[in-house]
Formats: sequence, C-alpha cells, structure tokens
Amino acid sequence: MTIIKSFEGQKKSEYANPVLKQLEKIMESSLGEENRADILANREFFAFEDNKFSLHHDHSELIDGILGLDVFGVEQKLFRRARALLPRGDIASWGRRMHEVNQTWVGLHPKTLLTPYSQIYKILNLLNPKEGQVFVDLGAAYGRVGLVLKSFCPKAKFLGYEYVKERVTEGNRMFEKLHCPNAKLIAQDLFDDDFEIPEADFFFIYDFGLPSQIEKTIKQLSKISQLKRIKIVVRGDASTELLSKNFSLFNRGLLTQKTEYFSVFSFY
Repeated sequence: MTIIKSFEGQKKSEYANPVLKQLEKIMESSLGEENRADILANREFFAFEDNKFSLHHDHSELIDGILGLDVFGVEQKLFRRARALLPRGDIASWGRRMHEVNQTWVGLHPKTLLTPYSQIYKILNLLNPKEGQVFVDLGAAYGRVGLVLKSFCPKAKFLGYEYVKERVTEGNRMFEKLHCPNAKLIAQDLFDDDFEIPEADFFFIYDFGLPSQIEKTIKQLSKISQLKRIKIVVRGDASTELLSKNFSLFNRGLLTQKTEYFSVFSFY
C-alpha cells in the first residue's frame, strides 16, 4: 500500500498514451463550470482501454482535474492530521485513530483508495441502469460513481454513504457544481446500530472496512434481496470472499458475472 507524500514540486508526468495526452490538454485549458457539466452528457468520456492498469489511475486523476474534484488536496490534509495525531502510525492505524476505530484508509494513495473511472464505466455499462432505479454505494469516498451514473442515466438516483466528512463535502460540492440533482453523499457510519441500508436496485462494495464490518453489511443486503431483485457489485478480495462465503443467506437465484477487477452478483 502506498503512503501519500508531498506533491509539491512533483515532476510533471509525460504521457505517451494519446488519450491521456488529450485529457491533459483539456485539463490545462481551464474549462468553465458549464463546460465541465456538459462533459457528463457523454458517457464515453469515462471509457479507457489499456493493458497497463496504472494508466487507468492516471486517466482518473486527469478526469478529476478536468472536473475540479480535489481528491489529492483533501487526502493530503487528512494525512497530515493523522500523522500529527499518531507520528509513528501507518495506513492500518491512522484512519482508526481519527475516526473512532473505523478503518477509513487515511494515508492510502488515491490510486489505491478509489475505483478508476474506466472501471466504473464498465460496471455501469454492464448494469445498464434505467430511469428511476437506485444505486447505493457503501463506502463511496468522493462519489465518482454518481458522476459516471449521470452520464449513463441522468434520472437514475445515486446515494453514497461515506464515513469521512471531508470526502462527503468535496463530493457533494462536485454534484452541485456539475448539476447532479439525483446524486447525494451522506456522512454515515455504516456500522452504527441504528443504520439500515435502504432498498435499491444496485449496490457497490469495495473493501471499505474490517472483514467483520463488511460481513455485517452483506447480511443486511441479504435481507433486502429477499424483498426484491438486486445486483451487488463487489471490488476487492475481502468483499468478494465474504460475499461468496455468505451466499446461503440470500436464499434466491444467483447469477455471477466476473471480470478481472470486479464481480457482479445478481439475486433474482
């Protein structure tokens, strides 16, 4: 896992990939807010193909820059606060010290913390969301899924839950600036005894906490699956393994679609 370091004075990347070069030019062109909002009308803006997966993260960083999503700024501030609180800490301990023992992965590089836009594009292309359907992201960070969802179906609803308030504030700022009225992030402890996951058509999980916490969430989702058809998108080894382990809780038909970087479990 990569710890965030200072980006001041960082050498500018030299992109050989033509798509990345083009995105860099767009980022440097200082787009107005309306131009940024118009980008979300084109889902292909988020698509990217390359065998080198690290380039998918570069692609996402450029898109964040074009849209104005300040992921690095927020994560840098969180990292500095965490290191001040726990100078001898690490990625495993900083978030838990700051956020009431919840594992929020403070100090983890955004390239590892966040799902690339190109993968979100593939997920939504596979799900094919329709008007009125609801997508719930559990451990949503900055709500990248909500931005891409608008490009696929502006009248589908995105609801993201994230523990870290700073991430929620930045994500909601983007939703407002980019005219995403059906997208919302909520600051929420997913493991609060009073929290209940709302009914939805699609759910997304990406190793957002400790295995025991993820398993608790999966058990809640199994109850929803008994009320309606749902699809659960899973990214990360822990979440995939725990969902597979708890198949028997769902008591419904199962269709699994697996790709190299994520899996979709359909309960019908």
